[in-house]
Parts: sequence; structure tokens; C-alpha cells
Amino acid sequence: MPLPQRKAQRSKSWDYSNNGIYFVTFCTAEKRKTLGKVCPLSQKSQEGYKVTLTPLGHMCETSIEDALTHFEHISVIDHIVMPNHVHMLIEVKAKNTCQLSLFVGMVKRLSSMMAHRAGFAGQLWQRSFHDHIVRDERDLTRIREYIQDNPRKWEEDRYFVP
Repeated sequence: MPLPQRKAQRSKSWDYSNNGIYFVTFCTAEKRKTLGKVCPLSQKSQEGYKVTLTPLGHMCETSIEDALTHFEHISVIDHIVMPNHVHMLIEVKAKNTCQLSLFVGMVKRLSSMMAHRAGFAGQLWQRSFHDHIVRDERDLTRIREYIQDNPRKWEEDRYFVP
């Protein structure tokens, strides 16, 4: 029986080395909640929420910072590490041969290497990632608000797993 064909994740009509801003999401393997836990900011207030990162979540944060040192034309405008996924707004500042997928791949690879050195067994990340090309300032504002509100709306999130 032939294997099912995977849906192409990247837009075929877009050059990802172009200047631009991209909203990227990638998930842990099997959407396991290994990166953190969403908690209220205080016992008295249900208004604000934060993500308390696990050691693996901290490794993911560190891998984002480390990967940026290898890509001078890429910056991370905003990001959040959630219990089972990561959202990043990534800006490619100059047309170059550095593709968006190389940067995301390095973040995932660095965090996986750190995790395995620390004794984590198994696969940390799902294959590939989802991206959205930010089209204008309104789109950018909407995505930034989404990232910042993600902990508060965790149970409504498409990646939420009880």
C-alpha cells in the first residue's frame, strides 16, 4: 500500500528568503505538554496567566537565543513557549540565502540536542512547522495580541490538550 502524501507546509509561490515577517508555530511530538504549564499570575486573580517553563521549556528559550547568533539577517520580534508548542514572529531583514526553515530547524535541533544531553529520551518535536506570511501592520498587531494572550486563552487554543 502506498504511503499517504504529506501536505506541503510552505507556500509554493513565496520565496522564504525574501524580506518579510512570518508567524511560525511548531509543536512537541504527539503534542505532549513537556515545555511548561499555564498558571494564573496569582491565587487571587484569574485575569492574568503565565507559562511556567519546565527545564525543556527553558532549553527551547535558550535554543532560540543561540540560533539567532547564527543568523544575522533574522530577528525574533515576539515569541512564546507554551506547554506543547512554540509561536514566533520572525523577521527576515535582508534577501539572503538563509531560509526561514533553516532557522526554525536550528531552533528545534539545538533544543533537541540540549534535551538529549540532559537525559530526555525520545523525539521532542513534531516534524515541520506551520507558517503564516504577515501581510500588513494590522495582521502583525493581531498576531502579536494572539501571542501575548495565548496563556490566558490556553484552554481555547487549537493545540490545547487536557
